[in-house]
Amino acid sequence: MIGKNLAEITLSDIEALCQNAISEGQRLDFKLKLSAQTIKEKRDFLADVSAFANASGGDIVFGIREQDGAAREAAGFEVANIDKAELDLRNLLRDCLQPRLAAVEMRWLAKSGNIRFLVLRVPRSWHAPHRVTLDGHERFYIRHSNGNHPMDVDELRRAFLLADSVGQRIAQFRRERLNAVTDGLYPVPMSKGAKCILHFVPLASIVDPPSLDFEFSAKANIAPPYSRSYTYSYCLEGIANFTPTDSHGVSAAYSLMFRTGEAEMVRKVPVDSRIEPQQISQSEIAYVVETGWQGYRQFMETHDIVPPVYVFLTLWDVEGFTAPLDNLISGSATMHRSIEFPPVVVQQEALRARPSFLFGRTLDILANAFGYPKYHWPQ
Repeated sequence: MIGKNLAEITLSDIEALCQNAISEGQRLDFKLKLSAQTIKEKRDFLADVSAFANASGGDIVFGIREQDGAAREAAGFEVANIDKAELDLRNLLRDCLQPRLAAVEMRWLAKSGNIRFLVLRVPRSWHAPHRVTLDGHERFYIRHSNGNHPMDVDELRRAFLLADSVGQRIAQFRRERLNAVTDGLYPVPMSKGAKCILHFVPLASIVDPPSLDFEFSAKANIAPPYSRSYTYSYCLEGIANFTPTDSHGVSAAYSLMFRTGEAEMVRKVPVDSRIEPQQISQSEIAYVVETGWQGYRQFMETHDIVPPVYVFLTLWDVEGFTAPLDNLISGSATMHRSIEFPPVVVQQEALRARPSFLFGRTLDILANAFGYPKYHWPQ
């Protein structure tokens, strides 16, 4: 795989592959021409892409002449209409891979005239295995260091077992962390009372967990919610950022970053004890969700964590609370001590989407829990 963000790859990087005689491998493949006209050409293209997706992902560089598996000449190939060529490839991927493969990226580079290069970046798929289905050809492929080959029975069994267990393992992580929080097992001493809890679980942390190094980036990690200043401390899980302690030696909020890429954010819900029944602010919860997501997204970029990401919101110890909204019908007190919201799954293409798009349904459920028909976003 070319060690750059796709958008930063230039013609010089392509030429350097040949100058340095870079070899193909499990995450890098060279093709002299790009053609997907005949059934065989389409099948070969689909096999190449799905093999990467079913393994560790990687780059396919079209326009490279190779010899004995090493790049020899940056020859390029002719393509007159890039838009049409890309549309045809994306339609082929959409129609002839099951399940559908998302987030395949393409980078076109010009050599001269209509002579081009294409770097096709295939991410590792968390919905593998993907099957090629074209004109009666139905097979699964996988990429190894020596190329592609059809998946055998054992490889298919492992792939399907992994796919089946992923959801259970994500739910288990959330449950174990909620148990720790509700049992008071915080990374730092916390105030008692109602809590807003966020968990961010990238699928990569479950399937192929990294081992992040926080030594040089402690201050670049996620700030605790509603915090202007905070400090940090290393802990068993990784590193925790937390707000300054009060006179009782407790914090109001923390963010905990795990070495395996997950993150947890907890904030005590501000409550005015003079008001009965006790109230929480829906807009404050929304703000925690929005800023928490922004912080985690930056954390992903800092540590090269790839989507999709599962985002979980939980309100703890809120039984009897109300959550009034101005100029709306009167709400009601919740009868639930804990409100666990369904996950929001953020895919690659939605990383920069508006919070109202990503979390609108979650906040509508929040409003429902307190007797309102939907959440009202600030104008």
